[in-house]
Amino acid sequence: MSQEEIRQQSISCYSQWAEKWRDNAKYHGTRFEMKSFEPYAGIGVGRAALCIANGYSFEENLELIKKQQHNVDIIACDKTIKHCIDNGIKVDFCVVCDASVS
Repeated sequence: MSQEEIRQQSISCYSQWAEKWRDNAKYHGTRFEMKSFEPYAGIGVGRAALCIANGYSFEENLELIKKQQHNVDIIACDKTIKHCIDNGIKVDFCVVCDASVS
């Protein structure tokens, strides 16, 4: 994709989901105790991070990810966790990527 296509895709996504993201952030902000990020300060310094999500590149690089997982911190989209577990990949951090989570 070109930079302009990526930009347009981002604008479209934001236009579609922005209100839902804001509503969910407000909802979660009142229901859960907010905790400091301080305990996480410095984690991963000097290490590479690999961000993964389901899709063609994940499937194509599955064996490489398995082989190199001990050399990187793996950050995975929530929908990718089961695929990782099923394939013996340990995820270090999970990012919730669904605007409908409440």
